[in-house]
Amino acid sequence: MNQNPPKKFKPWLKTPLELLRHAEGHRLDGSDIDRRIALVGFDNAIEAMVSTYLNLNPVQRGGVQLTREQVQRAQTNFHTLIEFLEWHVSQRGEQMRFGRDEFIYFHGLRNNLYHSGNGFVPHSEHVTDIRSASLWAFEMLFDVDPEHFFEPGTDSTNTP
Repeated sequence: MNQNPPKKFKPWLKTPLELLRHAEGHRLDGSDIDRRIALVGFDNAIEAMVSTYLNLNPVQRGGVQLTREQVQRAQTNFHTLIEFLEWHVSQRGEQMRFGRDEFIYFHGLRNNLYHSGNGFVPHSEHVTDIRSASLWAFEMLFDVDPEHFFEPGTDSTNTP
């Protein structure tokens, strides 16, 4: 991952970073309910960051041009958002660190939490893994290491 903090905070990063920081806080607290909220938060952050990226102007995406059809198709559902992420990563000449199957698995866990009401508590490893996947996706999309914003004394509107 890129270890250099951003030179200037970009305002379109605010919402995805807030979701990541909120999930991170719950992950660190570590209770059953915190693990549930962390898993949901990291999954929601993935959806929000890809959607945010898709809605940026090419100038804000480092010159990446997308057709209206590409954007509309990518925003169809979670699966197409991840397909877009795969495409984007390949365009960067990078390899997927986390497979589509893993993103879908974690999204399924999140859906289980949302819709079943069965008291399911995700394993700590699942929360750790979706955290890693969400931070990696953020860096692939925005070329910024989001962990920089987890440091004490930072917030999502500035750098230390």
